[in-house]
Amino acid sequence: MSITLDRQQVSLSRRREAVLELASRVATSDPLGALASRRAALAERRAGGVANGVAPVVAFIVLVAVLALLAAAISIAVLIFCSQKGMNFEWYVHTSWFEVKVACKK
Repeated sequence: MSITLDRQQVSLSRRREAVLELASRVATSDPLGALASRRAALAERRAGGVANGVAPVVAFIVLVAVLALLAAAISIAVLIFCSQKGMNFEWYVHTSWFEVKVACKK
């Protein structure tokens, strides 16, 4: 005994089931009620004395640390570039957004 399935009919039935499931989710959802419950939860947290917490402060400190690390890496790269030529760093010029010319002096 063997069972053969028509792939096109199977894929159509799966699509039909997915569309019906999506339609039922849309029909039974309550976006205004969800928004109201989120606002009520936020008001309850604020009334309890819970603010945004330290997440924005931590994100700011991490961002500053990453930018400082990038600046240090570029500075070290310029110093190594000039030291390999046996010179000292003198000045630089921005030629475009992504190009910089570095001048080294003996």
